[in-house]
Amino acid sequence: ASKENIVLIGMPGVGKTSTGEALAKLLNRPWIDTDFLIKQKAHCKASTYLQTHGEAAFRHLEHEVIQEISSMSGAVISCGGGVVVTPSNYQLLRQNGKLVYLTRPLEDLAIAGRPLSERMGVQNLAAVRIPLYEAWADVTFSCLCSPDADAKGLLDTL
Repeated sequence: ASKENIVLIGMPGVGKTSTGEALAKLLNRPWIDTDFLIKQKAHCKASTYLQTHGEAAFRHLEHEVIQEISSMSGAVISCGGGVVVTPSNYQLLRQNGKLVYLTRPLEDLAIAGRPLSERMGVQNLAAVRIPLYEAWADVTFSCLCSPDADAKGLLDTL
């Protein structure tokens, strides 16, 4: 399914952005980062928008972005870590995409500058989100190496 999107989900700091960018280069596909699109719409970083306007407003904006990109095909899409807390995002992402849950040991997650990870704590965030990631995922992949090596490994898995 070369036209199917590859949609990366997972905890903040797991490597969705860096692995997604590397995978898109490897496959010569467009790469879409939902946090970047949120930044363009909000005229500020996603983390700043979240802190300023609150999580509900952020999730609404994120859902708008997901709606806009859901009709695309053949892209690699790196989603924000909280995309799974809005149930309606699932069908939008799933309609033309394979959902890949990227994992990494919690202690290895890069959480600096991630407001919800810092405020809620990684363990609390993981307790809420991991069951959602697992439920949404078509494929689960453990990130263990560099983004380039992980992208190659993920390609073999797909």
